[in-house]
Amino acid sequence: MPQFLLVTDLDNTLIGDNEATLNLIEHLLPHRDRFYLFYATGRNFDSVAHLLGFFQLLTHRPLLTPDYLIASVGTAIYHRSYPEPGWTKYIDRDWQRDKIAHLLHNFPGLIPQSDREQNPWKLSFYLSTKDDTITVSKIGELLSANQLACHITFSHRNTLDITPLHAHKGSAILWLQQQLGISHLPTLVCGDSGNDITMYQPPFYGVIVRNAQPELLQWYSQQQSDRILLSQYDYAAAILEALHYFALL
Repeated sequence: MPQFLLVTDLDNTLIGDNEATLNLIEHLLPHRDRFYLFYATGRNFDSVAHLLGFFQLLTHRPLLTPDYLIASVGTAIYHRSYPEPGWTKYIDRDWQRDKIAHLLHNFPGLIPQSDREQNPWKLSFYLSTKDDTITVSKIGELLSANQLACHITFSHRNTLDITPLHAHKGSAILWLQQQLGISHLPTLVCGDSGNDITMYQPPFYGVIVRNAQPELLQWYSQQQSDRILLSQYDYAAAILEALHYFALL
């Protein structure tokens, strides 16, 4: 019977130092029946499959198979390779993608990402301005003034994702917990960037890797909590530290 839930981002958290990742896997394998495992990433499904295959090619070892994959910054959830239709139905409420896209067309400093990074529940851009905080704030004000409910995610210093109001990693975790009946389980979330912030907002245990992006470190400095550990280690070594720190392993 699973006793806790482990949720981790992929790039620069679980993956980034192959030796640390393999060491974490060695510690987790004997306990695999004791925990649920979710991967939560900004990558889409195909990109995740490519990343996992590349990791196995380099290390000759597979990553642990997650119970669920939260992909595309929370706009898609997969069980194995099957999307969860209940999630897309849930986040689709009050979502007006076409109106948002039209409103932001030619917005100064916004450059659309490639088509493969877009989906029906996500508009993704790069910021080409140095005043990123001001630009993000202005976009939020514009969307709010036009009564367009959405969630804005800024990460990696220049990436902006606009999604339905409840379509983000934190909400996806809570939804899955409810669907699986595991809301009572201790939960550890692990991340490195701004698109992970919503994972730390529910009352979960959390670890922020030492190599985290500035926007997450800035958020942490304003929201310090005993339930969130700022690790002294990078990448997967931080996850292992947190599993012991919070007495989950």
